[in-house]
Amino acid sequence: MSNINELRAELSRLERINQELNAELWEIQNGVDNATQSLVNFRNYMTATMDEGKRAIDNAHAKILDAYEVQGQIDQLYVRFKQMELANKKIRECNNKKYYEFGNYRTVRKIVQGIMDNLNVQMVSDEVIYKSVEKQHLKTPDYWLTCVLLSIMAWKNDDRELADRAMDRAIRLDKKNSSIFYMLFNIRMRRENAALKWFSVYQECDLKGSDEETFLMLFSLLSKTIDEQVDDHTKYEIYSFINKVIAVSAQAEGFSEADIIDLIERNLLALSPGYTLQLNLLQKCCDDFQKISDMVMMAQNNIQILQFILDVSNVSEIEKNEYLSKFIDKEIERPNDQESAVYDEIERNEIIIRCEGDVERADAIFQQEKERREKALDLIREMIGWVYGRTSEDVNVQARKNMFMLTGALQKKGVKKYADDYRSMDTSLHPITLGEYRTTADFQDQTGEEGKIASFYEAQKQEKISQIKYTGAFVGIGIVIAAVIAAVALNPLFAAGAALGALYSLYVFVSNERKKKQIARDCELSISGKTELLRKLFGEYAQMKQIYYEFDAYQEQIEEALQSL
Repeated sequence: MSNINELRAELSRLERINQELNAELWEIQNGVDNATQSLVNFRNYMTATMDEGKRAIDNAHAKILDAYEVQGQIDQLYVRFKQMELANKKIRECNNKKYYEFGNYRTVRKIVQGIMDNLNVQMVSDEVIYKSVEKQHLKTPDYWLTCVLLSIMAWKNDDRELADRAMDRAIRLDKKNSSIFYMLFNIRMRRENAALKWFSVYQECDLKGSDEETFLMLFSLLSKTIDEQVDDHTKYEIYSFINKVIAVSAQAEGFSEADIIDLIERNLLALSPGYTLQLNLLQKCCDDFQKISDMVMMAQNNIQILQFILDVSNVSEIEKNEYLSKFIDKEIERPNDQESAVYDEIERNEIIIRCEGDVERADAIFQQEKERREKALDLIREMIGWVYGRTSEDVNVQARKNMFMLTGALQKKGVKKYADDYRSMDTSLHPITLGEYRTTADFQDQTGEEGKIASFYEAQKQEKISQIKYTGAFVGIGIVIAAVIAAVALNPLFAAGAALGALYSLYVFVSNERKKKQIARDCELSISGKTELLRKLFGEYAQMKQIYYEFDAYQEQIEEALQSL
């Protein structure tokens, strides 16, 4: 008993020690847990701090890049602003130069302008004006307009000899401008025979791109103006000359009728206000919907083309214009050789301002315009530009009609090419995507397309069914056979294996049949769903074709309008 008591005492002591140890271990564990949590918290804090720091650095970097970009834009804008400021300064300098260095030319122009604004030359005080003209002639002996002015005053004073000398001098200095001015002066004096003689002199000159305004003036003479209307004989001569220039342009090197027709087509297309085909399913499922939409848009533009032709052709006979008087003003203000450099500089700097300080672009535009003016006149191309691109301030409605009629054959070809181009886009074959089903559908054969869907999913069904394997069933059968043999030869307990093999084989067969039925059901659902979607798609396609045909029908009216011209 004493040993038992000792053992119990020892057990109690050990239990106390164990409790103490457990308490110490719990404290240690608790301390470790607290330390671990603190470490985790610190790690999370550091991670968050570092992430925030990284974001701040990234944001700062992005702002720095943005700042560099903005600074670059500011620098660029500053340069362009300085170029615009410099252009304005140069324009002021050139205008001052025009005013002070070319004051004599300005005086001559004012006198001529006064005479042209008051066609009754008898209103002029002969002695005073004549002396002024002689004085200006001494100051500007090499200015064609001075010689023109002197000849007019000599003619007014019946000084035939002086008038002839002055006219000869004007023609030698500037044949083209002098002949046009004399022509217009005589027209306004109702001396059309004399005007035609000067018109013949003009026809002897080489025609450049800079003559475009002269031809606009000639077209204005074919219609009524505010002050006058030329007689039929003069109109006939002008028409004949214009037709001759058109023929020369058509035979010139580099001329391409195909290019002109393409130019007309582009201008016709530019008449379109835009059109959006609102057929959502067609847009979603037709891979070439954009092509379809473009075709319908071009057909819809027939409405604008028809209206344009009607607007051009239906011009009132009482319609008048002011272009002739504006041309005379421009002709009087036209710079001579001594002034041309200053005028060119003004024009260049004005282009710089229009281009918002982009000197490189402005110089390209300026150079292109100068080259165009120096090239041989391409009247056909110019007329196309006037018909479609100029405002009524540049080309009055009667002149536009005349130009349209003179280029009528080309206009008809351009309209035909326009129609042929969008009609060539009309096809029944279009690539479509219906989910996983993709094909090139023939929208004239709905039945055939439905059959293609059925064939596609039937093929998928057969493919999936072919992938179902019965290997497991055969393994199970093999196990049955082996188990039966073992049960007979060795131990009846192997019969249990035969049962398991049979059950496994049966499971495989049943499972595979269930899979086949599911594949068949999926196939039927896919065929049904895609067929229904296809029918809706065919419905929207039919709507599109109806819209297209309605717009295309305007071509017949366009042809009639062109024929009426």
